[in-house]
Amino acid sequence: MTTIKRYVLDTTSVISYFNNIFSVKSQISSTAQKIIERGLNDDEHVVLIVPSLCFIEIYDKFCTDEENLAKYRYEVLTPLRGKNQIEIREINEETLKNYSLIDDDIVNLESKDKVFLATAIEMDAILITSDRKIIKYAQKKV
Repeated sequence: MTTIKRYVLDTTSVISYFNNIFSVKSQISSTAQKIIERGLNDDEHVVLIVPSLCFIEIYDKFCTDEENLAKYRYEVLTPLRGKNQIEIREINEETLKNYSLIDDDIVNLESKDKVFLATAIEMDAILITSDRKIIKYAQKKV
């Protein structure tokens, strides 16, 4: 029996993976890079889950003109949407339930970070992130 591992990508991990498109330095580990690569190559043992909020954040940060918007569409959105092992996830009732259960007093997470965490909880998945607040929260909860 093959084991399928599920991973939720936050905005930082997507930007880091496509760092050449966004002209930024990658903030994720080489292991995380390889996991994302496996999902993009339709490795049947890896499922990548990308909350739709991620795309809105990237749009707000990087799509400042028509050229950047076109690069974003064709070099990020198209590859992510066209893969069997990648799931674009909308916020739903279960996400909101998990969101409400996240104890925000630990590190004062931003709402967007709580959405990524709530999605990982809902999907029983590992969250790929380099966000220090999320990592600190996870360490305190363990």
